[in-house]
Amino acid sequence: MFTLELARRIDGTGVTANVLDPGFNVTGLGRELGFAAPLEKILTRLHIGDPRRGADLIVKLATDPVFARASGGYYTVKKTRRLTPTHPASDTAWQARLWNDTEDLLTR
Repeated sequence: MFTLELARRIDGTGVTANVLDPGFNVTGLGRELGFAAPLEKILTRLHIGDPRRGADLIVKLATDPVFARASGGYYTVKKTRRLTPTHPASDTAWQARLWNDTEDLLTR
């Protein structure tokens, strides 16, 4: 929601803002949980959750000329396809409200 609002706020500046869903990634988050280490081994052996996939999409959105003028998009790792966010994330009024409420909280 923040990125979609940011994209609207910077429209026409030549700067782009996109958001991505990196998919499932084995990153070590939750490593203090007892089942984390065995689960990571299983997922790694099955080639599931490689964090490079998410990182690759970040690099692609930042450097690929295809996205040079694309702003306000929500993309998924799966085939780098554009997603449509569900409500309330798709609602521009809610996006602006979240931005403004957060800004108010941070500037108090």
